Amino acid sequence: MERLIDEELEQIIRTAERDEMEDPIEADVVLALQQAAHKICYVKKYYDVMKDEFLFFPSVAKTIMSYDLMEEADKYYYEEEDELPIDVSAGLRSVATPIAAEEDVDEEYLSALAADVEWQDEGVCMVASI
Repeated sequence: MERLIDEELEQIIRTAERDEMEDPIEADVVLALQQAAHKICYVKKYYDVMKDEFLFFPSVAKTIMSYDLMEEADKYYYEEEDELPIDVSAGLRSVATPIAAEEDVDEEYLSALAADVEWQDEGVCMVASI
């Protein structure tokens, strides 16, 4: 799952750097975003009976839009009082907006029915609670 998170985050970062920002995002900011994304993205699991598939959420784009990713990344960025640069947040949100809008997941509804999951090494999913 970490690979999926890293790929989704990298795509959003590269698009933001290309289309929304003047300078590349610093490596320490990217690292803080990755650490935060690994902790808060795709931590809910819902089984869709109609489609016979599992849905994992929230996505990286949704956590950017809700600002949850930025708040979590602040914890990994230098000291406690330091915050991620505002231009990074704005650039990522500009790119994540259309991506999140395309997602067809009603997270509010599904959250009541979903199980919390923890990701272990090699992408093994462990159900933490139902």
